[in-house]
Amino acid sequence: MQATLTRARARARGVRWKSSGLLGALALLVVLMVVWLWTSTSALVASPWDAVQALGQRIRVGSLWPPLLWTLQATFLGFAIAASIGVAVGVMLGVSARARRALAPVLVSFGSVPKIVFYPICLTLLKVGMSSEIAFVAIGAFVPVFIYCFEAIRGIPAVYYKLSRVYRLSPAQAAAKVYLPAIAPGAVVALRLGLSLALIHAVLAEMTVARRGLGVDLVRLYGRGEVDAVWGIILALLVLAIGINLALGGVERMLRGAAGRQ
Repeated sequence: MQATLTRARARARGVRWKSSGLLGALALLVVLMVVWLWTSTSALVASPWDAVQALGQRIRVGSLWPPLLWTLQATFLGFAIAASIGVAVGVMLGVSARARRALAPVLVSFGSVPKIVFYPICLTLLKVGMSSEIAFVAIGAFVPVFIYCFEAIRGIPAVYYKLSRVYRLSPAQAAAKVYLPAIAPGAVVALRLGLSLALIHAVLAEMTVARRGLGVDLVRLYGRGEVDAVWGIILALLVLAIGINLALGGVERMLRGAAGRQ
């Protein structure tokens, strides 16, 4: 009976959390639209309707897809590298005091450096192209993934570590069977933030020095004075970022619900 009541309360809290989250998102969207409409009187800001029309035109003629696919490729490949290294390093530093003492100060200092300073290094080592962009995206997305996973590991109850020692698990087995499942919800939060930063760094790299991508189109269209097309691409990036965030948010809620039922 008590277990049933607990599950019912958890479901009620989940419904309230989802409702408040949806209302917050809608309120933010309304505020953004009001600000956009208010600033669209400027010659440098297109109205929402003009931006939608310009984006629809690029979709119809097919000029949106090649740069979009280029940007997405750089984003997801760089993010995959950052996520793999960030989760591994976060878990290692979380469970090993020796590694934490040796590497944590260096990584914290690395996280405080503006990532744009690494792009010239990437260009020098890898030349202009997809490889340098992927490397820059990976550098930009690594820090939040590492920090969130590191803090999630530090928050694991001590009984989990005792359990791994009782069953005589190797470090690799303990990481796969105990630590990673325990930090899964927190890791998804890290991946949400890391993927958002990966997209931002991909566009930033393309706006700086690149051959293709949505960032290149933004600079080119702005230079030609095509304000509607510029804001159409910004709208496409906004929709893409929101879609990715909502998808990963659903995964996070699913994992937290599964953890709560255990």
